[in-house]
Amino acid sequence: MKSKSNKWLNGNTMPIFVVTIFGFTGIFFHSLQFISNTSKFFSVLGTGLMLASALVITGVFVGFLFGIPKTLSSNPDSLTDNNSGNTAITHSISYHTNTNLEQISDWLTKILVGVGLTQLVHLPTYLKSASAAMSIGLGNQDDAAIFAFAVLIYFPVCGFLLGYLWTRLLVADAFQKADTGFQDFLNSLMRTIAEIEVRIETEQNVSAKQEIQTIRRIVEQAFGAYTQDAGQVINKLEELVKNFDKMRFELVEDYKHSTKVSGVIAQARALASQANLTEREINDRIINASSDGERIVNIGLLYIVKTEKGVDYLIDLINNPRSPFEQYHAMLLAEHMAYGLNEEQRKKLENVLNNHKYLNQKQSGGRWLIKNRILNKINEKNSICTNNPVNNFDDDKDHDSGNDSS
Repeated sequence: MKSKSNKWLNGNTMPIFVVTIFGFTGIFFHSLQFISNTSKFFSVLGTGLMLASALVITGVFVGFLFGIPKTLSSNPDSLTDNNSGNTAITHSISYHTNTNLEQISDWLTKILVGVGLTQLVHLPTYLKSASAAMSIGLGNQDDAAIFAFAVLIYFPVCGFLLGYLWTRLLVADAFQKADTGFQDFLNSLMRTIAEIEVRIETEQNVSAKQEIQTIRRIVEQAFGAYTQDAGQVINKLEELVKNFDKMRFELVEDYKHSTKVSGVIAQARALASQANLTEREINDRIINASSDGERIVNIGLLYIVKTEKGVDYLIDLINNPRSPFEQYHAMLLAEHMAYGLNEEQRKKLENVLNNHKYLNQKQSGGRWLIKNRILNKINEKNSICTNNPVNNFDDDKDHDSGNDSS
């Protein structure tokens, strides 16, 4: 398979390239009339090739200006901290693609079009004068002015088409790779971190867990700095859902499944940190969630944007899970949110944890351990609220700094 870098020589661009080469051969044949005078032959040939090359380059440059892709970017001022937990992403600084080249392209394009339209009446005169000047270097014969006029029209058009298509096919792809390459790296890193978190959770290594959570927050902050349009994020979330639903049928209920689910949730968290998704958008996703992929992705989103409906949805996922791993990750989210729940929500969660038949057995493994940690957090929060009714706060900033088990 040929690479994308050769696309501009394939398909519709090859005829333009061939036509351009054909024009250069025309200059050679025009020069042959002076073959008896070697010095003049090479003089006319060299002048013709240089003029044609200059006109092609000019056309390529104009085509480049017209073909530069536009960058869609979200408004950094609209980004806010939507999470009440300690993994909050603060978008104090947002980095966007440098669009100076696009702006210059836009300005020059408008100038060229504007000047061209105002001088359109004088265009024949300009072409005639330029042809007369060029004809001197092309042999200064009776047909030299006509040939120069043809060169003046032919090569800029070919150059423009080559430049425009080259920019559209190659430069746009290069820009996209440059803009997404680092994000792809962060995505891969998030999946790796998620797999390590699952392994550490299984081994119950508290210190290692805290260290990997710190690394995960740093990566999420890096993701948050590369802001995206909300529409782009939603499209990527839908793609993530489809990929998970397709992958779900190939998985079995084992450790590998858990790490893959963790990777999906990590990607959803990272995407949510890149756009200002509103509570309404999150609630709509919760209400309309039907597939396993949608339910898993929603868990990741709720790490970044906590809503009242989201808490009820989370409790329902724990009480009525479709798989042990869905319940496992819902419980990790509940542990992350525990300090930020109000009294009614804490009671609901506590009742579900105490009454769920599969969570009362040590055989449930990691879920049983997470259940105990959640209940400990709930009891600690209840104790704080009882002893300090004035400080009955609903966010977990002061308590989760070293206890986040998400």
